[in-house]
Amino acid sequence: MINENLRTPLEDPHRIEFIKHDNQKDPWVNLKNRSPPYLDNLKDVFFNPGRTLKGQKRPNLHETLFWAGSPGFSLTVLHIGAVLQIVWCTVYFGYYMPNNTTVINLVYSAILIGIILYNLLYLVPSSLFIYTVIANIEMRKNRELINTTVADQRKQLRDSLVKLYRLLKSAKREFTTEGSPGIRLKDFMVKLTKESFRKIIPNQWEIKIQDLPKLAHLCGSKLEKDELVYLARSASQDLQTIIIDDFIWTVERTTKDVKLDPYATSCDVLRALNTRDDDFFMLKEFRELLVNHKVLSLLDIEEILYELRYFSKNNQEVEIPGIASLIRNTIEESPR
Repeated sequence: MINENLRTPLEDPHRIEFIKHDNQKDPWVNLKNRSPPYLDNLKDVFFNPGRTLKGQKRPNLHETLFWAGSPGFSLTVLHIGAVLQIVWCTVYFGYYMPNNTTVINLVYSAILIGIILYNLLYLVPSSLFIYTVIANIEMRKNRELINTTVADQRKQLRDSLVKLYRLLKSAKREFTTEGSPGIRLKDFMVKLTKESFRKIIPNQWEIKIQDLPKLAHLCGSKLEKDELVYLARSASQDLQTIIIDDFIWTVERTTKDVKLDPYATSCDVLRALNTRDDDFFMLKEFRELLVNHKVLSLLDIEEILYELRYFSKNNQEVEIPGIASLIRNTIEESPR
C-alpha cells in the first residue's frame, strides 16, 4: 500500500529507456518516469522556498509536519513570539500604563498580565516540550547523540564489570592467603619502591594508609578507588600503616593475577560465596553481597544487575556461569 502511494505505475513499459553500452548508463534517465508523487508536487517549492533555493533535498514526510517543512523555522517562530512579547511588555508597562491609571485600564492591565503569565508559564514551555519530542524522534532522530549515549552506557557497564572482577580477584586472594606469591618483583622495581617509601616519610620504612595514592603515583601507577581499597586491605595489618615488606609482598601476589582466567576465577569465587547448593544466584542476594562489600557504588551495582536480568529466570535468579561469561567477555575486550 505504501509503495503504491509513493510510486506511479507505468502506463506503457516502452517508456523506459535502456542505454546500449554500460559506460553510457545514467541512473537518472528514468527518474521522471518513476518518481514518487510528492517529488513532483510544485507546492513544495512554495511552502519551502529556502530549502529549494539552497539546492537542498525536499522535506521528508516527518519534516512536512512543520511549518515550511523545516523544524528550524518552527523554532524560530517560537523565539520571535517570545521576543515580541518581551518588547510589547516593555513598551506597555514602561510607557503606556503609567499615563493611564483609570479603573478600566487597570482591569485591562490585570487581564493582560494573566495572559502573559499563562503564555510564559504554560503555553511556551508546553510548546517547547512538544517541539523537542516531535523534532527528535523517528525520521528526526539524532543518531550521533544516540550513538554517544549508547557508547557511554556500554563504557559504564564495562567499568562496572571490571570493578566486579577486581572484587572477585580480591576475594580469591583472601581465600588463598598461604603460599608463595610466585612472581617476584625485579630488582629495579624493589629499589624504586623503597625510594618512594623514603620520599614520603624520610628514613622510615612504613607509611600511613592515607599516603597510599602518593606511593602509587611515585611508583608510576594510577590506581582507581576500589584498587586502592583492595591494596590497603591486603598490605596493611592494622588498616592504619603499611610496612614496605608487606607492600612488596602484596604487589607480588597481585602481579600474578594477570595470568588468571577470568571465567574460572569468577566461577570459583561466586560458587564459594553462594549459599545455595546449585549454580544459581538470587539477584536479591547478589545485590546484598555487593552492597555489603562497600566498594562498588550503587550505580555500578545497578548497572550490573540490569545487565544480569537478561540472563536471569523470571528476573529472580541468574546462573553463575552466565555471570562469569559476562565478566570474561568484558575483561577480554578491555585493555590490560
